[in-house]
Amino acid sequence: MLTPYMTRRAMLAQSALFAIRKGNFDRAVELLQQRTASGDVSAAVLFVAHGAAKSNLAFGKAKTSDAVFLIASITKPMTATAVMLLADRGQVSLSDPVQRFIPEFRGEGKERVLVKHLLTHTSGLPDMLPENEELRKRHAPLSEFVARTCRTPLLFAPGSELRYQSMGILLAAE
Repeated sequence: MLTPYMTRRAMLAQSALFAIRKGNFDRAVELLQQRTASGDVSAAVLFVAHGAAKSNLAFGKAKTSDAVFLIASITKPMTATAVMLLADRGQVSLSDPVQRFIPEFRGEGKERVLVKHLLTHTSGLPDMLPENEELRKRHAPLSEFVARTCRTPLLFAPGSELRYQSMGILLAAE
């Protein structure tokens, strides 16, 4: 389900992409300026390359074109791919307990959480930490998210349910 914020962002991206495809670079820039000025989108970066010609522009809170954006769920397939490469190399087994790699992830049944549970949304962890927004706002390091995740109780026995959860992917990344 898309939130209104995600819908605005998706519409902005589609509008800008359409303008660029039609060869109207100036219209794409105008759309990004309007949407960041209105607050619909807080920040955006536009990079367009055509042959040797390149344009790289920042809008809103993105002060430079090198601005870092939280891209959320796109990291899930990247993390899963990285874990599977490690599994192919024999450095990780999907049947390994998470504690093998994160010893502080213990107690209350967490010893039964396997790497495969992290990747398949069956770990028992909730989607996000209760204080997720606060941690993101102050740009808390990954280590703090991991430490707090290790202290978070499981909602169900590992492997017994399927429930979307970002925390498992966070631990897989760690």
